[in-house]
Amino acid sequence: MTTLAGSVVLVAGGAGAVGEGIVAALLDAGATVAVPSRDTRRLDGLRDRVGGADRLLGVVGDVADPADAGLVRDEVVGTLGPPDAVIAAVGGWASGPKLADVSLPRWDAVLAGNLRTHQVIASTYVPLLRERPGATYGVIVGDTAQQPVAGAGPVSVAAAAELMAARVLGIEEREAGVGVLAFVLGPVITRDRPAGRPEWLTAREVGEVVARGIADRVGLTTAEETSVVESPERSGRERVVISRDGSAG
Repeated sequence: MTTLAGSVVLVAGGAGAVGEGIVAALLDAGATVAVPSRDTRRLDGLRDRVGGADRLLGVVGDVADPADAGLVRDEVVGTLGPPDAVIAAVGGWASGPKLADVSLPRWDAVLAGNLRTHQVIASTYVPLLRERPGATYGVIVGDTAQQPVAGAGPVSVAAAAELMAARVLGIEEREAGVGVLAFVLGPVITRDRPAGRPEWLTAREVGEVVARGIADRVGLTTAEETSVVESPERSGRERVVISRDGSAG
């Protein structure tokens, strides 16, 4: 069983459909979890669904805004102490016209809501994690980062950039002892999408993979990428893990 007792984990996007599964798994592993959200109602709903009231801290704030993200960070540190891990589970899906027909306002909006938000979170928390050797910074990335999808050009471009950002962070932060994890997701069964193919992972299963990744964080020297597109047990396929030296394993 994965054990994170005594660990503090912040999950940006933890009130979302996939993030909720991550929060639930982390709580079950014994972690104390902080979740920021702009909406107190979403935080209340999360608390009702996952429990763990004594180890779940909801913080009202916008992690996409640099000033607000800093205030959230300070409140978490002041209440729980510095986090041992930060998971960025933010972003959203958007489909529409062909890439060459996407308007610049739409392009800017999708990249701002996805790629820019990831950068704000990284710039807010990675410097803090450098002070805690063995800490983990993790990102949740859609598999459009690796598999192009027609009609989802801006999302695909943003996801590919997010994955590359994780790789760069893994190299840059290794001297500080910060492990960087990238979890590449396919479709996920969530409370908002309760039906799907039998081999699809549930949000809770995604959370269990994330919890194990954090528990195994010691010794990472570069970005580790884990494909959690499907359940190996249900699909009959092996989960692909990119090893710590960058080779396929």
